[in-house]
Amino acid sequence: MRQMNTSTSRVVALSSLLALLGIVVMTEASVAQRSIGEPPPAERRGPEVAPAQREFGDFSVAFRNLARHALPSIVSIDAISHPTRRCEGPLARRVVGSGFVIAPSGQVLTTSELVFGAERVVVRTHDGSEFVASSVRADPRTNTAVIEISPLAPLPALPLGDSDAMQVGDWVLALGRSSRLTPLAHAGILNGIVPGPGAARGEDFLLTDAALNVGGGPILNLAGEVVGITSTVSEWNENLDRRGVAAPSNLVRWSSRQLIDHGIVHRGYLGVHTQPLNRELARQFNIPRGEGALISGVHPDSPAADAMLQPGDVITRLDGRPIMDARHLTSVVEHLDAGKTYPLQIIRNGESSDVQITVGKLPDHLQLTHRVPRTDAAGAAQIRAGSYADLGLAVHEATPEAVRQSGYRDPVRGVLIDSVQPGSPAAAAGLQKGMVIERVGRTPVSSAADFSATETGLAAGNGVLFYIHTPRGPRFVVIGGDDF
Repeated sequence: MRQMNTSTSRVVALSSLLALLGIVVMTEASVAQRSIGEPPPAERRGPEVAPAQREFGDFSVAFRNLARHALPSIVSIDAISHPTRRCEGPLARRVVGSGFVIAPSGQVLTTSELVFGAERVVVRTHDGSEFVASSVRADPRTNTAVIEISPLAPLPALPLGDSDAMQVGDWVLALGRSSRLTPLAHAGILNGIVPGPGAARGEDFLLTDAALNVGGGPILNLAGEVVGITSTVSEWNENLDRRGVAAPSNLVRWSSRQLIDHGIVHRGYLGVHTQPLNRELARQFNIPRGEGALISGVHPDSPAADAMLQPGDVITRLDGRPIMDARHLTSVVEHLDAGKTYPLQIIRNGESSDVQITVGKLPDHLQLTHRVPRTDAAGAAQIRAGSYADLGLAVHEATPEAVRQSGYRDPVRGVLIDSVQPGSPAAAAGLQKGMVIERVGRTPVSSAADFSATETGLAAGNGVLFYIHTPRGPRFVVIGGDDF
């Protein structure tokens, strides 16, 4: 009996050992199974943990493959210029950035900020080869530059994609190279659309959080196509979070092709000063807020003058495309063909009309600089007064000598602002001493007496509309008025 019990105990012990070994084997098998990428059994995992792990793993591989594919096309660029002023010292100025090959024959794209004005540009390819650029053509208005080098063998090139197909939230990868050819990469998403930096602020640029310390390299989509060129200048938001701005590929394609073919970018021209429509101006001109570009001035002998456009007209459509604001109008016009006639829709005195306008060529002296009129802050002050003195505004006759001394090169009509009281409604609207008021509402004023006669409308809740001139150009300004 004791012997049977001993045998039974041995059997039980052996069974327990085998069961334990079985658990260990199964555990090791499970670990091995997970190590080769297979998901654990459904009943042993959370509902989302394993899929998320697998997804992020695939994402890392995708970015790695993108970088491996594109980095042979990324170059390092040194832009060297000598000082132009004695106080800058004897040393040359050296700016380092990146670029990327777009043609195997040796055409390289980068940002104009990097090379504009440089006397010598040196390009280093991924294998360490060094070339002095034979040609550098830059367009500050699109922040694009084309560099030409002469490689001994064809270079790997990157394709330009469709930046218009990008949407907010899409993943992008920014690539570059340091001066030592060290690869640089930063992943992020497309945050939105913003004005470009410097002279390019008339164009729409991509805003991403994939910002590199060196600009000029490509922004890639997940298909490996270039959708933008990173700017040398980065934008800082309110939280001091640096984000990158990039020239979109469709804009770069348009400008770089002209730089290659003509050495310059040809642009359309209307010959108008425009300004954004804030809500006070929109109410004065009976325009839905945010729609259209307000004409504040028309150049003589320009396409706009030939089409009989006037200050106060609001351009709402051009070439069948709706115009959202003044900056959008500039971008649309510049992409039109000079010498071609296009349909234009305007609102004048609250009524819509269609005209035909023949687009001109942007004058050469306007090619390198671009200024977008700022939006005037009308201020929160409400007009409840009965005189211009209550607005903090005093004027006097605009004699030719007074106008000339105030910095105007061309004759202007109206009354000259003599003083603006600090903290007054006039100051809040941006009026300053030396500006010339030509009209109050739709009433021309040519003397101080004419100006005083318009005080009867000051109590209106819509505010008072002024058409003013400054040495930098004309614009409309609204003082006061009730909020919407």
